[in-house]
Amino acid sequence: MKGVPSRPPRRAFALVLIPIGVLVVASWIADAAWPALIREHPLLLMTLSARNRYLAMVSDRVDPFAFFLVGGLRLLVADPFFYLIGHWWGDRAVDWLERRHQPTRRAWESVEQAFGKIGPLMVFLAANNLVCAMAGSTHMAPRRFVVYNATGTVARLTVIWWLGNRFSDYLEAFREFVGENLAWIMPLSILAVAVVVVRELRRSASEIRELRVLSRSSRVQDADLGGEERAEPRRRSVHPGPDQSG
Repeated sequence: MKGVPSRPPRRAFALVLIPIGVLVVASWIADAAWPALIREHPLLLMTLSARNRYLAMVSDRVDPFAFFLVGGLRLLVADPFFYLIGHWWGDRAVDWLERRHQPTRRAWESVEQAFGKIGPLMVFLAANNLVCAMAGSTHMAPRRFVVYNATGTVARLTVIWWLGNRFSDYLEAFREFVGENLAWIMPLSILAVAVVVVRELRRSASEIRELRVLSRSSRVQDADLGGEERAEPRRRSVHPGPDQSG
């Protein structure tokens, strides 16, 4: 059965919100401080944020083992929490995340409709927050989710590492430019992040309330349904593919 939430534990809200919040703050720090980190502290930059651009900027300055280890862990660390959001709160959680992608929401809704057939491919190619929540919502088997996600992450890092070393001279020129102009690039970077943080904090309060409502309504629904089987959600038309467990 697809899109039917599982019963979340009592502290589920804090279990997912606190680590995700920590990772978001770390990404903000990376977005603000990257001009000062790319030359002297590349591993710290990767630890704070594994955005593709940061991975590419430092790929030729980091030992390959450290690049794959730190980059892989940082890319994967948030995914189980979003999987759990989808697993515990079902389609309502996916709807909540889709609303955070307003510019591309229609495209994501199309992806969601086809997730039963292309879910494993999506997790392999683009295991972002929304895709991980869809995997949890459709009850993709956890082991398969881990395998698709991990192998896709390794493939992604391999491509970035190869490209970064292939164009190492251009990356070094860019890093030199940033170092020589750090006096004005750094303030601009901090200002841009400050604008984003203010905007995010303004809308985060309402979004946290929405997530609390999802958590509470799941517990109420469990209490009301008792031992009866839950009804199939009306709006969704996705069915688990052969690589997903019901």
